[in-house]
Amino acid sequence: MPPLVNPDVARDYVHVDDACEAFVLAAATPDQEPGVIYNVGTGVQTTLRQIVEVTRRLLSVKAEPAWGSMPERSWDTNVWVSNPAKIKTRLGWSPRYDLEGGLTQTAGWFKLHADNLHRYQAAQSSSARN
Repeated sequence: MPPLVNPDVARDYVHVDDACEAFVLAAATPDQEPGVIYNVGTGVQTTLRQIVEVTRRLLSVKAEPAWGSMPERSWDTNVWVSNPAKIKTRLGWSPRYDLEGGLTQTAGWFKLHADNLHRYQAAQSSSARN
C-alpha cells in the first residue's frame, strides 16, 4: 500500500481519457471567448478513504491502508470538487467515466500492458526514497 495522508482529504477524480477529450474539444471549438476557463471534472467529490475502498475492492487488495503514513501537504483539503456546468453548457462535454468505471478501465489497461508495470513500480520506489 502506498503512503497515505488523512483519509478525509478530498479530490474530484476525472479519468485521463475524459480530461483529454475535454481539452481537445475546447481546442477544436471555434469562436470561443479569448482565455475562457472550463472546470474539467466530474462534479463529484471523493475522499481518499472512498477511493482506497473502491480500489481495494476492485483489485482485491488485502493490505490495510496506512493512514497518516505520509505527511499532509499544504494543498490538502477536505473540499475539492469541480463545477463542470460551463463546459457542459457551452461545449456539450460531460465525463464518460465515473470513479469506479475509470478505475476498472485503468486496471484493464494495466492487465493488457503488464510489461509497463516496471515503470510505475520504479517510480513508486523512487518516491519512497525521497
